[in-house]
Amino acid sequence: MAFPKLEPPGIGEIGILLLIGSYIAIKFFPLPLTIAIVIFALTRTYFKLRRQTHYWRDRGIQGPIGNLFMGSTFAIAADINKFDGDNFAKYGDPFGSVLNGYPDVVTKDVNFIKTVFNAEFDAFTDREPKGNFFPEECLFASWVTLLKGDDWKRVRQRLTPAFTTAKMRKLLVPMEYCAKELVTELDEHVEKKVEIDIKDLFGKLTMNVIGRAAFAFDLNTFNKDQEHPFVVYSKELFQNAVPTALVLFVVFFPNVDKLLRYILGWKITIIRNSHDFFTETVTSIVDQRINSAENAKENIDALQLLINAMESDEVFDVTETHEDSEFVSEHVQNAKMIRKTVSKKEIVAQMTLFLIAGYETTASTLQFTLYCMANYPEVQEKARAEVLEVFDDKETLTFDDIAKLSYLKQVIYETLRMFPPVPRTMRTCNRPIRVYDIDFEPGCTFSAQIWHVHYDENNYPEPQKFDPERFSPEGKADRDPGAFLPFGGGPRSCIGMRFAEFEMLMTLAHLLRRFRFSPSAVEKFEWPVPLNPVGLTRPAKTLMCRVESL
Repeated sequence: MAFPKLEPPGIGEIGILLLIGSYIAIKFFPLPLTIAIVIFALTRTYFKLRRQTHYWRDRGIQGPIGNLFMGSTFAIAADINKFDGDNFAKYGDPFGSVLNGYPDVVTKDVNFIKTVFNAEFDAFTDREPKGNFFPEECLFASWVTLLKGDDWKRVRQRLTPAFTTAKMRKLLVPMEYCAKELVTELDEHVEKKVEIDIKDLFGKLTMNVIGRAAFAFDLNTFNKDQEHPFVVYSKELFQNAVPTALVLFVVFFPNVDKLLRYILGWKITIIRNSHDFFTETVTSIVDQRINSAENAKENIDALQLLINAMESDEVFDVTETHEDSEFVSEHVQNAKMIRKTVSKKEIVAQMTLFLIAGYETTASTLQFTLYCMANYPEVQEKARAEVLEVFDDKETLTFDDIAKLSYLKQVIYETLRMFPPVPRTMRTCNRPIRVYDIDFEPGCTFSAQIWHVHYDENNYPEPQKFDPERFSPEGKADRDPGAFLPFGGGPRSCIGMRFAEFEMLMTLAHLLRRFRFSPSAVEKFEWPVPLNPVGLTRPAKTLMCRVESL
């Protein structure tokens, strides 16, 4: 393992250096000189930190100062949407702050966001400046969401052909199988006349879909006697992936962190079990596929599509994926000079990311969608009428059938508008550039406030109103498509968006065909839905609803 490349010292390391310097001065120099040295060092440190916290104000961009050491990091961590909303109201759009020691510009201006995410993408290719909280040898460090620069381009280019609409339609059969299993599970709830925990139900569904559609095996998630290890370890990883204490340690002591990993082979112990389970299990599955290539090609699942795409010499075919033009970036399409393959470890890493991310975010969106339809019966009935018309007297849905579910898709999109899985997304500047009269230097960050874009009255009048008609052809006609960002934007948007969309449409279609959902008799309906202010968009309490057969 190569010696790690060190970074500029973090706040904690500056403090340690000051203490060491003060001790040496006291030990070896006269008291007056020692006092002068300490005052000089403290003064230098103070002005360095002040320049950091006042970075944007000194450049004419107003915003909160925050504390001297961490800027606004703690306020952002406590409630990011409130923090951003308060500052938009106080300082305007955009405003500047300091996040984890880096100058950050925050905006909800759609044109500004499109410029950074698309037109000037080459200057903002990476996400967070610190990038990876996982050690280099950790499997999760190879997730495409965390990779930077050429590594990201190489892996993303190989991933793209496996996740186009044309390839995703091959996975509708296992998706539908899982949707029918969910129907059977709900039949039992109807017989028992019990209310359903919506998130728990959809969490089992999405893990089942990933098992069948991604790995071609049954996780049996509706087994009431025992949870499958995939479910157990996914929950553990998602709940504990990057603890706050670890984040703060890496921010305060970036070089100590790197040296500890180098010297001790230090790993993030809180996710060690999850990491080892997924590494061993998914590596074993990939090995079986690679070693039995002829038999493996019979599998119709995301893993095989990924292996085929990554092993082939084929580069992205723009003509094959014209229907994904808003999804597949020209930066990826034009990366034909990057013909290097990816390692087995990188294949395994992408499959674990696919599993973990697909499990949580899709289940959460389905949860909010069903909850909204249960409490807005007119929306539910309109969606059901469309579903019944498409089904007619059939028991299964084809790709063309799914494409006809336009109103149901509007319902999902309105849910994603109101409850975007990630409320804010970031890009890091890698070269000096001037955008929207703001001079960005390498290391500065740019944050798109997705939540506030979706709740801006200029984009969506009466934003607190649940109204799927916003996404009808007429509703979209006068609105900039860049004002809808639930999957992020630009080349680094979510690569699994098509998979998630098909999964949600298939699942909800089968549910609406068989059941009617109504508000809980136990839990009081609240609107807007109270949300957990920390992390991903999640409800503050369990969402329940009643279910009855049609």
